[in-house]
Amino acid sequence: MKKLLALGLVIFTSLLLTGCGQTKPEDVAKNFYQALEDKNVDKAYGMLYLDTKASQHEMETKGKLQMIVGEVSSRIEQKGGTQSIEVGDVATKEDNARVQLHITFNNKTQSDETFNLRKQNDEWKIRL
Repeated sequence: MKKLLALGLVIFTSLLLTGCGQTKPEDVAKNFYQALEDKNVDKAYGMLYLDTKASQHEMETKGKLQMIVGEVSSRIEQKGGTQSIEVGDVATKEDNARVQLHITFNNKTQSDETFNLRKQNDEWKIRL
């Protein structure tokens, strides 16, 4: 019984540690783009790198982000929505990253979008 309990504890711990892996910058960029398309301001805001000044002016920052989300999602809608997102170049240097996404829209047009990211509390965040 003790061996079974010990084995269960080892499996649980290894699953827990596997699930705590850091998110890749390219995953954050794709999720941020998806939040823009979905008009999800709160999700996009949670993915932003906020310095001390921006975090002190949360309402102003959210207002600016809401305008950006509205503009970007409108452009995406005009192109019929997103068909696919492919990760292009990813350049990481210390706590900074640059991710290029290749977007194909439903109207068959394409666009390359570049996102700058920075680590904050061991998480990759979008820099605007």
